[in-house]
Amino acid sequence: MALRDDTIIRRRMQQKMEFLTDSGAELLEPAAGELEAYYRANEQRFQDAPTIALDQLFFGQNPTRERIAAALLALQSHVETDPLSLGERTLLPSQMGLSTPAAIDSVFGAGFFNELAQLSTDVWAGPVESGYGVHLVRINDYLPARVPPLAEVRDAILREWKSAKAVELREQVYARLRARYDVVLSNGVAQNNP
Repeated sequence: MALRDDTIIRRRMQQKMEFLTDSGAELLEPAAGELEAYYRANEQRFQDAPTIALDQLFFGQNPTRERIAAALLALQSHVETDPLSLGERTLLPSQMGLSTPAAIDSVFGAGFFNELAQLSTDVWAGPVESGYGVHLVRINDYLPARVPPLAEVRDAILREWKSAKAVELREQVYARLRARYDVVLSNGVAQNNP
């Protein structure tokens, strides 16, 4: 039985070494200021996406300009107008609470959130095109993207910092091991380590 070049054994050894180095990283605690520095360097990864809450009316794929203009005028000038009486029936939601770009685009089609982000709040506007057709939309609330304070995401940052430290420790162990051996490539060329 030839175990010298056994792929399964090699992978198991690699997994065991990674488990040991990762376990060591899990026990690490950041020095004073180290977690803050890590957060500043990576804060975009922790950014909250912008969110929009909306009401929408669907008018089909090819409504006339006159129909859209008349509906928009009725919505903007007559508060007592029932918005649902103006649009067409659809399975699309007539309202969405605060939702991310991914959530809104998954319902209405790619790019719909970006169109909404251009609109003013608390006023009916449009026409806005989606993957389904034409809509009139009222933005009820808009929260721009924000980077939360460190205190809000401290646990997530600590997990990522420890994960980064595990990778760093793994690379250090591999470098120390490689330094003890001469590596011979399959073409017979030797790479000597200092």
